[in-house]
This record gives sequence, structure tokens and C-alpha cells, in this order.
Amino acid sequence: MAYKDLVVRGPFKGIYDNLPDPYCPQESFRDVLNFFCRKGRVHTRPRLNEFTAPPDGLLVRNMFTFADANGGKHTVVLTTQHAYYLTEGGTYTELTYPTEMSDLSGTGLPYSLAYILDRVYFSNGSRYVIYCDGEIDLKVAGTGDSMVPGSARFLTVNAYHLLLGWTQEPPNGYDGSLTWRKRVRWSKSGDPDNYLDFSSGFSDLFEVPDEITGMCTLGRNTFIFRSNGISVATPTGIGLAPFAFEQYSYSPLGVGSIHPYSLAVYGNRAFFISNDDIYAFDSSQVAPIGGAAKKKIFTDLEQATGDVVCGFVIPRFGIGFDFLSYWISIPGVNSCWICNLEEGSWVRFETAWGRLTALNTVVTV
Repeated sequence: MAYKDLVVRGPFKGIYDNLPDPYCPQESFRDVLNFFCRKGRVHTRPRLNEFTAPPDGLLVRNMFTFADANGGKHTVVLTTQHAYYLTEGGTYTELTYPTEMSDLSGTGLPYSLAYILDRVYFSNGSRYVIYCDGEIDLKVAGTGDSMVPGSARFLTVNAYHLLLGWTQEPPNGYDGSLTWRKRVRWSKSGDPDNYLDFSSGFSDLFEVPDEITGMCTLGRNTFIFRSNGISVATPTGIGLAPFAFEQYSYSPLGVGSIHPYSLAVYGNRAFFISNDDIYAFDSSQVAPIGGAAKKKIFTDLEQATGDVVCGFVIPRFGIGFDFLSYWISIPGVNSCWICNLEEGSWVRFETAWGRLTALNTVVTV
């Protein structure tokens, strides 16, 4: 008996897990590990080079390249306890924390970053909001009475204000410290170090049934993600009330970001994990992108243990891999899911070091 060859050609569609085997497209896969689907072809991932770990040996929680007021470029690397400048050749220079923070320990959570006035402000909910400006010493946001009253888990910038979400006032470890899970606080316009000016202030989202799980600014509006919805802060141009707050979506159950650090932004698009799917948001429309791999991704998410789920957007991952991608790093199962946002295909990625705790496109000088 003669058998006919079954020729399988691209365009390859990545991982499919939403159909029984006989009904899946021939160009799809039950699993794709350490390969990328790009322009209908399957590529091996770029070679990864081992890089020197930070001197403290702790988890890297964020890294960012910025220009200071003199135009000099710096790459700041944040671990769970320390901050460093990373220079060419893999050299780490430790940055000095302010004395006000010498007795505070970190939460171990990822840091939220905001770039304004040639400075990088950051906080992870346990320390004062602090910034680096190219010097070796870190500074607390504000000085004296105008200093920010606490820490924040989420930061963003809008209308020249530094906005803080999910605050702890004063920071953890101080007498009277209270957690404000629904609070958005903002600085003076044009001065992220002043929190007593008439144009600074705060708003508590008491009308919503859930807490803040992330913030980002898309276009002229700041979107405040919650576990079951999204709120919007719109600039008003009024000094005494610089932001008007309203609900983009409001419901005890709805589309929100249930894994706070899965929220990642590139340009005017945000990507996040909700209760029922993975979504892309462009300030006007929430679009599901979990596609044919959603079932398998959520199986991994349900088994996540020991740490936080992290999301990253990478515009380019090595030579020949210049496509926009959204990465979901899942602890416990130590798996990382990658969506080619141009084609909508999903693949998986693994490394010898387990899960990813930070991923960004940076340079060293």
C-alpha cells in the first residue's frame, strides 16, 4: 500500500491548545520550546551569553537606561535590596541609599519606574520613593516637609506630575504606617519632589470594589488598573484639581489586571493578564490576545508559586528577531510565554536559570 506524504509548510502558527489534535491546523504545535515563530518560519532562539551577576547575588527586579541632565547615559540595575550602575564590561557600581532608608528592608517585589526631569524615580512599596540622576547617591523624592509621605508600588507620569499608586504612608516600619490600596497621589506639576504644593494631592478610589494593581499613561490619560476593572485619570488643567477620575470599567467582576506585575507598556499599548484572558489595551479598546494558547498559559498561571508573575514587552530580541513581543514569566513552573504581537502566535522559552525576574533592552557605556 502506498502512503501519501503529508507535507507541512508554513506559515507556522505557534502553540495551539484550544482544539483536539485532529482539528488543529497542520502548521500549529502542541508545544514550541526555545523556538520563535516569525514570518511563518520557525527559528531557534538567539544564543544567550552568561552575564555577571550583581555583587549582592540577589534577584534583579528591574533595569533601565536613561540620560542625565548633562546627556550622559546610565544603566541602573535594581535588585531586591540594592541599586547599581552597570557599565561596559559588566562592571557594577553600587549606589548609596539615603540615610532615611538605612533601617528599611525591601518587599522583594519588582520596582516600578518613572522617568521625569532626567531622573529615574522608583519604588516597590516598602521604601520612600527615591530617584537616581547620574550621581552615585540616591535621593528621596522631596526634602523636608515637601517630601513624599510614603512609598508606592506603582508610578507613572502625566501632565508633568509624578503619580503614585497603592501607597504606604508613612513607609513600612514607621509608627502609624497605613496601607492605602486604592490611593493615587501626585506631586506638584513640574516638580516630582514637592507634595505640599496646591497642585499636588491625592484621591482615594473608594467607589470601586477592588484595589489598584498597576498604572500607566497612554496618550493624555493615566489608566489605573484594578483586579476587576480600570479607572481613568484625565488632566483638567485646573491647579487645585489637576485630575478628574472616572471609571473606564466598573463591576465587581470584570476585565482588570489580576497579576499586578504582568502589566507592561510599549508606546501607546499596554498588555496584562485578566481573569479570563490576556489582553492588549490601546486606551480605547481591550482586545484579547491569548488566542489558541490561552488554556495552556492559564494552566501554568494556576500553578505559579513562590514569587510574582512578571510581564515584559521587548521590541527586539537579538539580530533577526526585531518583532514586538510580550513575555509572561511564571514562577514555580519556571516557564516563560512569548507572544509575537505582530502575528499573534505564542511559544515558550526556558533558561538554565529558571524564570525571568527582569527583562529589558538596555545599553552599557
